[in-house]
Amino acid sequence: MLCLGSFVTNNRPAEADRPPDGWGLADIASLAQVNPEQLASGTDPDYLLEYLDIGAIEQPGIIGAGRTVRFADAPSRARRIVRKGDLLVATVRPYLRNFARVREAPYNLVASTGYAVIRPGDGVDGRFLYQHVLSSGFVEYLKTRMIGSNYPAVTAHDVRSYRLSVPPLSEQRKIAAILSSVDDAVEKTQAVIGQAQLVKRGVMEESFTRNGWRTLPLIDACVARGQYGANVAKRDFEPRGIRYIRITDIDEDGALKDAAVGIDAADADGYLLQTGDVLIARSGSVGKSYLHGATGTRHAFAGYLIRFRTDPKILLPQFLREYLDTRTYWRWVADRRRVTAQPNINAREYGQLAVPCPPLGEQRRIIRIAAGFSVAIQSAKADLHGRQRLKQALLSALLIGKLRVTPDSLSRVGTRRSCGTPRRSGPVPSHGTRPPGR
Repeated sequence: MLCLGSFVTNNRPAEADRPPDGWGLADIASLAQVNPEQLASGTDPDYLLEYLDIGAIEQPGIIGAGRTVRFADAPSRARRIVRKGDLLVATVRPYLRNFARVREAPYNLVASTGYAVIRPGDGVDGRFLYQHVLSSGFVEYLKTRMIGSNYPAVTAHDVRSYRLSVPPLSEQRKIAAILSSVDDAVEKTQAVIGQAQLVKRGVMEESFTRNGWRTLPLIDACVARGQYGANVAKRDFEPRGIRYIRITDIDEDGALKDAAVGIDAADADGYLLQTGDVLIARSGSVGKSYLHGATGTRHAFAGYLIRFRTDPKILLPQFLREYLDTRTYWRWVADRRRVTAQPNINAREYGQLAVPCPPLGEQRRIIRIAAGFSVAIQSAKADLHGRQRLKQALLSALLIGKLRVTPDSLSRVGTRRSCGTPRRSGPVPSHGTRPPGR
């Protein structure tokens, strides 16, 4: 966890109807410019710009690489000029939190008009304002102002009108430093997780592509044909009841999410899971899989999932689950799934999946290797979730003045090992002509 022992704080209650003493209330329009610069329609057609489209922000705070394009070839939405320190707020589906602060910017950086570009003024710390942009209060405010069903969006006026509590500039900087240090630690942990997953994927891919192993159709390595799940509606889950597993209950790592729904005992008859059962999605998130482990709760599975129960003398279920995470498997899924209104692969087709079936001793060896990676990744994810919870707790307390900082509270910010190194965001500068007036 991030060490905050060096932060000397003083708890005080926040007033519900007014900001703390010494703070004020202001809207974004009075603190910053929104969309301050635009590329003119008469810009030189050969002017090279680095363009950030609406999908450039991959996740909150992370800006992907832009693309170099001539103005004449650029989309008509390539108009917002972006500078270092600007804040980007995606105005389409703002609940996705596709927001970022531009830490570095080439002179020719231009964003889509699908962003509101916020340029903090002299009286506000840009990092402090960015933390407000990341807050739940800002997102909930924008959600109430969305217009449209297919592409719900807000306007620049909505962004300008957001009101926030504003402390003196010196306190803004201290708050921003605390929250930014946690952001850096979160980003560093995400990078560690990503690298570990990449290494595991590479090791597993190499392990599964060895020559000399026999392969069998999945159906021949199972004790029965693939079985579709129950086609009944969910109900509220009760602690002693039966949990109902749907495709949406399985996360990207093949684990069950925390939120649970239930199923009536009568409806679950014939669909209860046993330890070692493997579920594969036949529709929607086609190819997603889940290995059921030992648990004190009974589980049943829904109709868009298919159950396979392997023959342990031929194929260990843990080995199958690892194979279902390889690039080889996902290429097979991409080739087989039928692209209709709802892409799908049925039980018969999954039954024909060629699965490597090496000797059981070799399967166990590969399972142990995979388990070592999984333990390290899950440990890092637990650390990440702890830091994210810490960030949310601090965010809600510091931005409204419930938690106050003293003048000397940040003398050692950034000196702890757990406070990661900021990562450069924004694309690499390209050669080109400077915008008019620069």
